Amino acid sequence: MQEQRATRRHPIQLAASFGVAEDPYSDLNPQVLNISSGGFCISSLQKFKVNHPLQIVIQLDDEPVTLNARVAWCQSEKKPSRYKVGVQLTETNGADFKKFYKFYCKQVNKIKPPRQ
Repeated sequence: MQEQRATRRHPIQLAASFGVAEDPYSDLNPQVLNISSGGFCISSLQKFKVNHPLQIVIQLDDEPVTLNARVAWCQSEKKPSRYKVGVQLTETNGADFKKFYKFYCKQVNKIKPPRQ
């Protein structure tokens, strides 16, 4: 499978909730597995169709931010009844996105490049 991401993902664990666009708290047990400046990989109890709109609430440091996104892909995990969901952010402006992007940049600066 050819890599289609525009930006590199970085491993992380964040508290989150997400769901359909009208109800961002419909899955209260997701886990953010990695992030990039344009999206996430989330482990979820819910299976989603590609392009399904989502609102994601992520706990960054001491405050939650709400981000609008769409499902880029969804696949079954090895764990029963869980799915890995690739999420692409659909709005890259606004106060919450700016908070997320600042947090993301701070996290990337903590990651040391591999030795060659």
